[in-house]
Amino acid sequence: MANIYYSKYRQQNMKIRKLSIIFCAVLFIVAYQSPCFSVDFKDQAEKYRDKGLAAQKRGDIQGAISFYEKAVSLNSNLVAAYNDLGVAYEYLGQLKLAEENYLKAIQLDKYYLGAYTNLASLYQNMGRLEEAALFWKKRVDFGKPEDPWTIKAEENLDKLLSGSKDFETVIKEDEIKNFNSEVASRKREQFRENLAKVKEHFERGKKLFKEKLYSDAKTEFQQALKLNPNDLEILDYYKRAKEQETSQQVKDRAQRGVSYYEVGDTDQARKEFERILSVIPDKTNQ
Repeated sequence: MANIYYSKYRQQNMKIRKLSIIFCAVLFIVAYQSPCFSVDFKDQAEKYRDKGLAAQKRGDIQGAISFYEKAVSLNSNLVAAYNDLGVAYEYLGQLKLAEENYLKAIQLDKYYLGAYTNLASLYQNMGRLEEAALFWKKRVDFGKPEDPWTIKAEENLDKLLSGSKDFETVIKEDEIKNFNSEVASRKREQFRENLAKVKEHFERGKKLFKEKLYSDAKTEFQQALKLNPNDLEILDYYKRAKEQETSQQVKDRAQRGVSYYEVGDTDQARKEFERILSVIPDKTNQ
């Protein structure tokens, strides 16, 4: 009997512990997502970065790396800390890690100029001159003309370009690639705008079709088809609007012809009936 009570006690105790763990986890998640918690982490990350800079200044490179890594673990978007890691790893001769961290900084912030300078210099020292030229060029493009580092980057780029025509080819290819990327981006934007216009014309056309304003509806469907000629639904509506427009014209001319005939104006009546033939499509020629 005692064993039964003990077993039930253990089960209840386990349930309470599980609920406590879940409750604590929920509290942590809520706290982590709150702005205050986020700001505190970012502040801590900046403090660790400052400690890293101080350690690096003292010559304690390993200590600096440790602080920088703590900084990015608290704030994975701290661009400057990745650049600092790159500098520290490069100092220790760990060039692959240096490259990775410089590239990470650029990935997070396309306009973080220090990483371009460091990466270009790294590639140049490694003998990867084409890549060096490419990143010196980017440093020049993104920097302000009066910035001393921009001027320095331009000087380094000129030296590399004067030494080999191949570098000019690499840079031109990169510019062409960027240009093509911008063109593709503009095309995608144009495509989205066209889709919006197609929808606008199509919806307006359907509304006019419903109101039996077939000629106006046909015009709207035509505008939509100019932007998207392969849309079968719009094409079907266009054909239906055209048929209804023709039917309407035939009825109107027939009524006018009958009216002319009833008042004795047979010439005008004949002309109206002849015009009906010009409106009705000849199926044999289609």
